[in-house]
Amino acid sequence: MASVGLLVLIVCANVGGLLLARAAAREQEFAVRLAVGATRIRLVRQVFAEGLLLVAPGAMGGFAIALAGIPAVSRVLPPIRDVSTSLVALSLDADINWHVFMFLAGLSLFTVLLSSLSPALAVSRSNLDSLLRAARASRRWKGRRALITLQMALCTFLLAIASLFVRTYQQLQRTNPGFDRDHIATFTINVAGQPGGAALLRTFSERVRELPGVVSVAASSIGVMREHGESATVAPEGQRITRADFLNSNLNHVSPGFFATMGMHILTGRDFIASDTTAPKSTQPEMAVINQTFSQQFFPNTDPVGKQFGFAAGMLGVADGRFEIVGVVSDAKYRSLREPIKPMFYTLQADADQFVMYVRTRMRPESIIEPVRKVLASLDPSIPFLEVHTLAEEVDNTTAGDRLTAALSSLFGFIAALLAGAGIYGLLAYVVTERRREIGIRMALGAQPAQIGELIARQTLSMTAVGVTLGLGGALMAGPGIRSLLYGISPQDPRSLIPAVALVSLTTALATIIPALRATRVDPMVALRYE
Repeated sequence: MASVGLLVLIVCANVGGLLLARAAAREQEFAVRLAVGATRIRLVRQVFAEGLLLVAPGAMGGFAIALAGIPAVSRVLPPIRDVSTSLVALSLDADINWHVFMFLAGLSLFTVLLSSLSPALAVSRSNLDSLLRAARASRRWKGRRALITLQMALCTFLLAIASLFVRTYQQLQRTNPGFDRDHIATFTINVAGQPGGAALLRTFSERVRELPGVVSVAASSIGVMREHGESATVAPEGQRITRADFLNSNLNHVSPGFFATMGMHILTGRDFIASDTTAPKSTQPEMAVINQTFSQQFFPNTDPVGKQFGFAAGMLGVADGRFEIVGVVSDAKYRSLREPIKPMFYTLQADADQFVMYVRTRMRPESIIEPVRKVLASLDPSIPFLEVHTLAEEVDNTTAGDRLTAALSSLFGFIAALLAGAGIYGLLAYVVTERRREIGIRMALGAQPAQIGELIARQTLSMTAVGVTLGLGGALMAGPGIRSLLYGISPQDPRSLIPAVALVSLTTALATIIPALRATRVDPMVALRYE
């Protein structure tokens, strides 16, 4: 919304600057109309009609683009899941918000009228005799330069923020999740209410493991990379748990072979094995595998294998020895790529109504989906898959918001650069026209074309310097506000800010070339004879 608001300001400043320049060139037209009997009301009506003709097609064009664009944006949104990590059907209202649309249309009309009426009213209050005697007015509308400077500042700001978001998305894409995302397909299954569900799932896993190209099969009660997970408050056995320890660890319930299937590495100790599932739980602690961060935080500088940890009897108190550590596994992301690595422990999966199966293949994971579907259908056609994805898709879905933010902010920045370039070109084109007589005199007195081009270019240099400085200052001031949206970079990241400055400078240079060349080709004789 902030980007859209700034883009609207740039559009208004652009249109306002062009209309101010256009109105300045029409001073004599307004003066002649007044001289032959037109009233100020008639001038205002003329300007209003012209403004309405300018705004109406633009508003309708924007309306058409919005109708076509909103459904396209809705299609790239990530899937929405509930707290049990089940896919939720999402009904997205893709209708136009008429309050916002009418506000923007009204703002556009106000900009057009304000930019056109002020010169018309100024002429109506001026001395008509002096205006009519002056063959050509060459007033410098400082307001136009201020508007162009404002555009460049806002353009620099938008491009700098967009560059930060693009770099954030790139950093997320480069983030190592700690598991192999490229060779795994995921299947979410629910067997609630099915007789012999646990036995059916074991048979299903064995049949899938026999499929050609399948390396291994494992399951977990909670799917990874689904923006949800289970947390727990634990501490080493005998250690007191305080309020500061609340939900200090993540937890997942997995089957034997889960870590090998996911491409995670056992660093010390061992993995779960099939015989572990038959061990009596009433006489000994449950087995757990912890990650590196858990080991470093709760058992620093010691081998944690064989040690115990657990919960307190109440919210606070001394931790019991409910879990015994049998191994340490490498760190891996759990809910999303953005989530920092937290202490995490894994326990053996008990019989559950719903779980996520991970199938690791030697081929593209998409190719194993249909064979797995057929296996389940052959065992029990009444059991559907709730979700089927590749693990790479699951990972990408956690960055969908960042991808959309980077794409939209880049689009807004690109449009802002085009508008700023158009505004600079329009201003300089009018400057060359208004200063035609001055340029003719300078060249008649010996000025070289290069000097004339430098004269025009200098006018944009000051605007560029001020605009870029203000835009960068704004981006740096906005840093604390957008820090939570960034990942792996700081709001002052020079690799993000420098491209914004370079693009604004390039846009300015391109917009200056044609007016500057036109100024260097002014024929002194033609310019002076015309005046």
